[in-house]
Amino acid sequence: MLALHGTVRADSQAAVDAVRVWSERRDGATVITIGSSEKGRWPGFGGAFDISLPAERVLTVETSNGGVRVDGQRDRLTIQTSNGPIDVRNAASTLRLRSSNGNVTASLDRRWSGETIDARTSNGNVEIAVPAGLRASLQASTNGIVRNEANLPTALAGSVPIHATSSNGDVTVR
Repeated sequence: MLALHGTVRADSQAAVDAVRVWSERRDGATVITIGSSEKGRWPGFGGAFDISLPAERVLTVETSNGGVRVDGQRDRLTIQTSNGPIDVRNAASTLRLRSSNGNVTASLDRRWSGETIDARTSNGNVEIAVPAGLRASLQASTNGIVRNEANLPTALAGSVPIHATSSNGDVTVR
């Protein structure tokens, strides 16, 4: 069951009334969209939303302006934001995380069993916490500092590939 609770802030009551939330299944994932009911018009609004759904569902979250935090996701997770941080905790499967302007942080559950981790931002830091014993290899790219505190190799046959990229920020894997 999907449950959403939130607060909308807007510059007028008409803008608040125009905000709509809907979900759909797309490519096997639950996609939640928060936007305007008026086609072609995006009223000045913002807000904070808590979304609860079964952790076993594939989840895609897309936002143009705002941070995203997900905790306890058991299946594949994709997050895309233009402006805002991404914070994923206790992930147990494949991650694809993208922010144009914000830090990207992910911690993996000790029972993690996905195919890959791909975390990228243009402006911000990337930090990934891996469980002890995870057979993984790291491919990191940044104009800042790369900290491989987990001592992952850059290539390891049969390992989980971790891609961590920041154009302007540091990359840390611990």
